[in-house]
Amino acid sequence: MICNSFRTLLPLGGFIFLIWFSGCSDDIPQLVLSDGTETPVIPEDTLILILKDMHIVQAGVDHTIDKPSERPEHYRQYNRLVLERHNVNPDRFFSSYKYYQENPALMDSIYVRVIEKLNMEISTYQKSGKTESSGRMQKTPATGVPGIKRDSPFGIPGKTK
Repeated sequence: MICNSFRTLLPLGGFIFLIWFSGCSDDIPQLVLSDGTETPVIPEDTLILILKDMHIVQAGVDHTIDKPSERPEHYRQYNRLVLERHNVNPDRFFSSYKYYQENPALMDSIYVRVIEKLNMEISTYQKSGKTESSGRMQKTPATGVPGIKRDSPFGIPGKTK
């Protein structure tokens, strides 16, 4: 009697097993770059680190370059270095950024994490007491990041002029 029940449930268990594992596959979206090659979208964790570094670059340029008209070229130069540091080519970055921009809920969750990481760095920096650089006092915010522009002038798609 038990043996017959087991035989009846075995196919059902196998079916549930297949459904379970087919639902667990990591379908990473593929992007087609300008040269026609396919590449996976940049993972969220990597994009978060890239965006964090780009916002630090933007703040550094804004703080050190007095003429606003000279800043865009500095953004481009330093952001190329950020992408090199993360081993990501610009075409893949822009295509991935566009993918996330077209998924607003995903982009919102990414920026929440970018802001959290920036706040952690600011907090660590403030606790270290390092507020002087190059003989002049740095502007250190009292608390966290007051707000980050999503459409920043550092060459990310969606920039408005």
